[in-house]
Amino acid sequence: MDKKRVGVKLKAERTRRGILQKEIADQLKVGTTTISNLERGFEGVAKEKYILYAQEFGLAEELCGVIPEEELRERHYLRKLANIDDLLATNPEKWEQELEMLNKELDFESETKLAPFYHFLKGKIYREKGRKITNRGTSNHSSNKILIKSEDYFLHAIDQVNREHCLSHTNIKSTSYNYLSVIAHNRNDYASALFYAKKGIEHFVEEGERQYTKYNLLLNKAIYLENLNQNEKARLAIKDLNDAINNANDPHSVRTSVIAQMYLIYSTVLHKLNLTEEALQNAFKGIEIALINNDYNKLFTLWSCAGMIYSSLGKLDKAEEYLYKALHINEMVTKEYLRPYNYRLLGSLLVQQKKFEDAKGILDKSIEISKKYSDELSHTESLSALGRWYVEQSLFTEAIETLNKARDLAKKHHFLHLEKEILTSLCECYEQTNPEELKNHSLALYFIIKQGRISNAT
Repeated sequence: MDKKRVGVKLKAERTRRGILQKEIADQLKVGTTTISNLERGFEGVAKEKYILYAQEFGLAEELCGVIPEEELRERHYLRKLANIDDLLATNPEKWEQELEMLNKELDFESETKLAPFYHFLKGKIYREKGRKITNRGTSNHSSNKILIKSEDYFLHAIDQVNREHCLSHTNIKSTSYNYLSVIAHNRNDYASALFYAKKGIEHFVEEGERQYTKYNLLLNKAIYLENLNQNEKARLAIKDLNDAINNANDPHSVRTSVIAQMYLIYSTVLHKLNLTEEALQNAFKGIEIALINNDYNKLFTLWSCAGMIYSSLGKLDKAEEYLYKALHINEMVTKEYLRPYNYRLLGSLLVQQKKFEDAKGILDKSIEISKKYSDELSHTESLSALGRWYVEQSLFTEAIETLNKARDLAKKHHFLHLEKEILTSLCECYEQTNPEELKNHSLALYFIIKQGRISNAT
């Protein structure tokens, strides 16, 4: 050991922290003379005292090449936990057992520096279990029970990191908020999803670990704003994401799927803002990335989005081309819950083309799958599209029944923009069938428009 070098470093660290020699002496149970001699690098001071002093500042490994037993044990378990983190998606049940075996060895609850990692992994495991059930489109009640456990574990992890500030660099807190936002979104609670995403962004440590979380959070914020029809805010959120990607220290920390999804959301938002040409340009940027990476899920959705934009431009042949192009890779799409987006758009296009028989079958599929996966936004949109199918054929009684189902969902989940569209279709029906109901629904439509203007202003 180069005692002079170590002594100088320890004195500098003590001075930097504003600690007196006497305070260190009392802590190490030695005299201030010993501390003074130690800081001057005297050979007469035992090596063990240099090590004890360095341990006080967490510098024993750096200055003395010594790792305390407690630190070695902590590193050992962190490696084990990191391994579980990497593999848990492959088999959540198996890796939960591995995690609990480690917990029996150590009792993570009593280890303040390891407890957040344990609860974070438990949250991820339960989230993965719930996701597998949701992806099968079965037992929604079972999935909710599991996801409630996942939420509890993520909230515990956040609380524990709040008490252990030295762990803020792990970004466990920020990543836990991201998972909480996704769970809320899957529950069709877009306001809570947005709240959690904003909290995650607020607490993200720029120089910390889990850099990918930042881009996921910024993307999710834009998605939730678009779901809430706050399109100008969504546009600004996408700009923030794009800026973050362009300024990334490590471009590899940005997943290509995030970039493709960014272009999808951006094109959707621009389309809603009637910036259709710009929307189309961004859709094709996303398509290029999805094609290069053989990301068929994103490609399916982006081709469908391009079809929607072409339809709004009145280019129905191009719209049909891209919507059917997406259908050609239907078998490559691993996420069934994405399909209603295409089916609804294609069904609506076929209605425009007066191909009612073909449209009905496709719209029925859209309703069936969106209901199966409890995607209330997609289900509302699909019911509204089927309502238009009836309206276009002057089947007003059937249209009213379907549109009222759609309106009930829109009211329940505060889909103001959809409720406005649905009420417009209902007014069209009542104009032909019931003048009194036309008055009632026209008044309801007025209040929805008024409420929408207030929401946009705030």
